[in-house]
Amino acid sequence: MKLVADAGPIIALAKIDRLSVLEPLFEEIWLPDIVVHEVLAKPGIETRRVEEAIRRCIRVAPQRSKLAMHLEPFARGLDEGEKSVIAFAGTFPPPVSVLIDDAAGRILARRAGLGVLGFAGLLIKGREQGLVDRVVPLLLNAREQGYWLDDALIETVRRLTGE
Repeated sequence: MKLVADAGPIIALAKIDRLSVLEPLFEEIWLPDIVVHEVLAKPGIETRRVEEAIRRCIRVAPQRSKLAMHLEPFARGLDEGEKSVIAFAGTFPPPVSVLIDDAAGRILARRAGLGVLGFAGLLIKGREQGLVDRVVPLLLNAREQGYWLDDALIETVRRLTGE
């Protein structure tokens, strides 16, 4: 399966040094070029980790795709990166998923017929495949490093995983 990722979850994975979870789960991992610019805009350890992953396993979509006309009215409030993720993912035949945490972006991606994963869901999937031992400590680590995660989400993950 192909995955097209938005900036937020990629930055969070890089902050907790878990970009390696992506490669065994997906045959192709893509970042639209606008998302790459967002991810690399702020220098830090996560920037170096993303650059390394781009050299190793993440592909960069060189051009920007346009959202399908029927989706445009529903895209208000989304940033260009989120729109680009959904538009580019829509250029592939199914199955394809997007990695996106923004609620409105997730709704639009589903409307576009795409599979949707968030940061927490990806870690749960990684746990199911034996790539991650425990999810909740990783979520807490990401939050400590500045990635916004709702308490209710963490509690839901705690219940789902039994952690």
